[in-house]
Order: sequence, then C-alpha cells, then structure tokens
Amino acid sequence: MTISIGNISIDGLILSIGLSIVVIGSLAFNPRLWLQDAPADLRARVPPMTPTEKRHRMVVVVLVFSIIILVMYTALTRLHADNGGNPDFGALFLTIWGILMIFNLFDAVILDYLLLTVIKPKFARLPGVGDLTETSENIYWMHVRDFLKGCVIVTIASTVIAGLVAVL
Repeated sequence: MTISIGNISIDGLILSIGLSIVVIGSLAFNPRLWLQDAPADLRARVPPMTPTEKRHRMVVVVLVFSIIILVMYTALTRLHADNGGNPDFGALFLTIWGILMIFNLFDAVILDYLLLTVIKPKFARLPGVGDLTETSENIYWMHVRDFLKGCVIVTIASTVIAGLVAVL
C-alpha cells in the first residue's frame, strides 16, 4: 500500500479552495441559497426559498459535486498509478478520507467559524435576520455539531467509495 500524505494534503487543499470559491460566491450571489444550513430559529425569521432560488441552489449543488468528483478522480487516478494500477482498500479509503476530512476541517474552521461567525461579512447574512448576537453561542455549537456530522459522513462516504473503486 502506497499513499502520499503530500498528495492527500495538496488534493485536500485544492478541494477546499474550489469548494470555498463556490460557497463564498454563492453566498455573495444570494445567501438564501444556504438557508437549509442556517439554525432553525433563523430560518423561521425568513420566508422559504422561492422556486428560482431552488433552481439556483441546484446549480450550486451540481458545482459542488462536480468539484468533488474531479478532485477525487484525479487523486484516485494518481493513486492507481502509484500502486501499479491496483491500490488496496486501505490506500483508497485513507486517500479519500484524508482529502474529504481536510475539506471538512477547512469548512469548519475557515468558512463556518472564521468567516461566518467571527468576520460576519454583510454579503453572507440572511436578509431580514438582523443582528445574530443573541444566537451566537448556539451558532458555535451548531458548527461543532456540523463538523462532527461531517466526520461521520466523510467516513461513511470514504468507505462506500473505496469499496466501489476496489471492486471495479
């Protein structure tokens, strides 16, 4: 089993930068596209997404999955080459898990905590919500819970993808 921590780190950083561009760009375009990720008390203060916003949200989803697939394809192609065309399940799992976990950590620390909780740019605020100081402690814990959920999702997704790639 040959894996490269350097390649995993670079691919994780590329994934993080690519997805951050989509996230920040879509927040600047319309922060309501991320309405489902806001705390319930904030979602209750604004009307539901319009059909147009739902279509725009689907474009964001397609972009996110396209970037993930492109980065994973590139990383797994390189992993196959480094392992003589036949990496084992462990190498596949650790490569996928490492890349996705780097983004999960980047998302939690840089996007959720630093950008949305500390810096709080105006372009990323939900219109009509006002000042969030009364829910700021809940927002910190929401980001921690989201990171932990991400850890579980990354582990499950890595297991499934590695298993599929190993048998194909």
